[in-house]
Amino acid sequence: MSLFIPAPEGPYVASQVVPVTYHKRAWRIRSRRTVMVSGQILVFLVAVGIWDVAATHWVESFLLSRPILVLAELGEWAATGFVLPHLAATFGEMALGVLLGSAVGIGLAVLFRLSPFIAEVFEPFVMATYSLPRIAFIPLLIVWFGAGMTSTVVFTAMAVFLMMFASAAAGMRDVDPDMMNAIRLMGARQSDLLRWVVLPQAMTFIFSGLMLAVPFALVSALAAELMTGSVGLGYLLSYGLGFFDAPMIYATTILLAVLGTVINLVLIVFANRALAWKIRPESRARQRR
Repeated sequence: MSLFIPAPEGPYVASQVVPVTYHKRAWRIRSRRTVMVSGQILVFLVAVGIWDVAATHWVESFLLSRPILVLAELGEWAATGFVLPHLAATFGEMALGVLLGSAVGIGLAVLFRLSPFIAEVFEPFVMATYSLPRIAFIPLLIVWFGAGMTSTVVFTAMAVFLMMFASAAAGMRDVDPDMMNAIRLMGARQSDLLRWVVLPQAMTFIFSGLMLAVPFALVSALAAELMTGSVGLGYLLSYGLGFFDAPMIYATTILLAVLGTVINLVLIVFANRALAWKIRPESRARQRR
């Protein structure tokens, strides 16, 4: 069998010769994606079916709401716009907490990189904070900042700070020392090394830490809203629990899952674009296909 076939349209010229193996590989990829998506849809439908049967026959309705009631709750929220202020509040608190915690964590990692003496003095204290139960700080933050958005943002930033600091510090320690010495011989200053070598090489670690920190920030914002908030998805969970409103609780949980998934997908796209310079030329050529 010939290894090449002509393109389906136009005259047969050398530039239109297409490898048969490429078509086979593309067909296999499409088939695999179709099977994967079909399997995911099937799992979802089976899970919803089991949920409906359990809510109808096995469990009391106020403990496990039926899917149709949850869907009706979501539809009412979408029609009236009731959930938009709560969704915006939770997302805003999470985003501000991520920005603040990331800035402080990465900044402290840079400071430790520039000054080994400061790192030796303070790093044990920073790492010791990992063992502290951060949820216990919420009452103290309420005393300091009041029950509202500020205390929620600060608590979220505290949760993000440790993850981003550890990731950035690990990435900066992973830089090749031979590369550093070679660039020093060329006359580079410490600031040049940090800007052109250390930070770019640490970006993979920083984005990995960010992928872990953002979902944790969402959970932290919810925990703070459960105790302090008068608006937000955490407040809706607390309100639904207080009135035994199972459809509200499940609808809020579904919104949280959707919000977390969308944020994660956006982070993946952003990380791929930000780290595109690390992709090898041949890998980039395959992606263009």
